[in-house]
Amino acid sequence: MSTELIWKDFSDRLQLFILSKVNNLDIANDLLQDVFVKIHQNQDQLKDGTKLESWLFQICRNAIIDYYRKKKISTDVDVEQLKLVEEVEDKSDVETLSNCLLPLINSLPDKYADALKQTHYKNIQQKDLAIAEGISYSAYKSRVQRARQMIKDQMVACCNPTVDVYGNVIEKEACKSACGCED
Repeated sequence: MSTELIWKDFSDRLQLFILSKVNNLDIANDLLQDVFVKIHQNQDQLKDGTKLESWLFQICRNAIIDYYRKKKISTDVDVEQLKLVEEVEDKSDVETLSNCLLPLINSLPDKYADALKQTHYKNIQQKDLAIAEGISYSAYKSRVQRARQMIKDQMVACCNPTVDVYGNVIEKEACKSACGCED
């Protein structure tokens, strides 16, 4: 299977897996890119195609372990000095997307909307929220993942984005007013 097909079939699941371990979207995206470089470089080492999925997740686990090892070793470095500010060239797309997200989140059933608002806007740990809700951590993580998927489905239906083979939005239609977006 080509790296492009692997990306198409597995990138979303691998990203969610990495994100669940590092709890930071930017870091998860960076690690995902590193993982796909390793996949591309080592694809010939996979002898049994039926074990592709477990091989991919093992590469992810190794990348996550390497990330935490490097993080632990460099704890004496000032993290603020290492942060890079990524410039957004066209801020109108980011603002449009931001204007779309809150109405979409508010349209979700309460338990899903609250889960996203608490974890993403208020930065409350999922473990703490699970305890407060009286449910398992695993159940709360599933709730957040379902909410993210609902938002993604609504965004795709609303704005009909065109994505490249890596899942990056390269073009979008004007958001429909029915979505509650201010385009």
